[in-house]
Amino acid sequence: MTDSRPTLSVALCTYNGAAYLPEQLESIAAQSRVPDELVVCDDGSHDATEELVARFARRAAYPVRFISNPVNLGSSRNFAQAIGLCTGDFIALCDQDDKWEPRKLETLADILHTSGAGGVFSNGYLMDGLSKPVSGTLWELSRFFERDGGFEWFRSRPHAISALLRCNVVTGATMMIRAGLRDRVLPIPQEWIHDGWIAWMLVLHSQMVACPEPLIHYRLHSSQQVGMPGRSALSRLRRARQTGGTAYRTEEKQFGILEAYGEAHPELCAPELRRSITKKRQLCAFRAELPASRLARWREIAANSSEYRLYSQGWRSMLKDTLR
Repeated sequence: MTDSRPTLSVALCTYNGAAYLPEQLESIAAQSRVPDELVVCDDGSHDATEELVARFARRAAYPVRFISNPVNLGSSRNFAQAIGLCTGDFIALCDQDDKWEPRKLETLADILHTSGAGGVFSNGYLMDGLSKPVSGTLWELSRFFERDGGFEWFRSRPHAISALLRCNVVTGATMMIRAGLRDRVLPIPQEWIHDGWIAWMLVLHSQMVACPEPLIHYRLHSSQQVGMPGRSALSRLRRARQTGGTAYRTEEKQFGILEAYGEAHPELCAPELRRSITKKRQLCAFRAELPASRLARWREIAANSSEYRLYSQGWRSMLKDTLR
């Protein structure tokens, strides 16, 4: 009797990941349902990453493919490459420095299979650089429940769009997507982080489902390329001051690209949605151009409070912009 279950691929991207990679690989090997293949795309590491993967491949119960990039692609292009090389029906994205719960693949595959959605993402625990638990979850950091009324809202396209217009609540390391939608999410524009772009494309072309169960241990450490902000108000303020207008300019470019995508695909983006994307881009530009004087800045921010409510994190974003 043949197995009719969808086949599973894991797309793992590495770059100088030797410090944390063994723990991640072991958590993949310990899955209640192991993948049908592991595709590792390395972005030019000069540590022991390749040796660690080769050693793991020799004892893995499934094929492990290792691709070494001759030039550094950057995380988003490297993930695009890994996704394109996967042969499974479902593709789970994987960071090099996390750890998975044993039922991660089984749980996400079951949800994706039964829901018919194009993608699914989960909540996650937090841990530090020594693999010690940190209080809270990924969704608490992004205030997903508080801001958007709960994970069930993500089943609704308008609610999912509303959430993504405020901020990206989808962490790539918790995602699983249907390979049949690969051509819809690729290529990933250079300006976008891969998980943000993939989330938008899946919501526009299909549906995203949110799983409230924490299925990964997401590592917070100083050397990660893209990470969550600190948990305290002080650390968030410090990060806001460090990024300043640069981060908003980047976000403005991202939503400019999404704006152009919507204009080119009116069958996916109705006029109202295109207007919302434009307003999000305009708010990013506004935040990048705030005056130096805090009093003048506050007056302008207060005058745009409705935009902050719809296209950012409301009063928290207003306060952050006032104080940065």
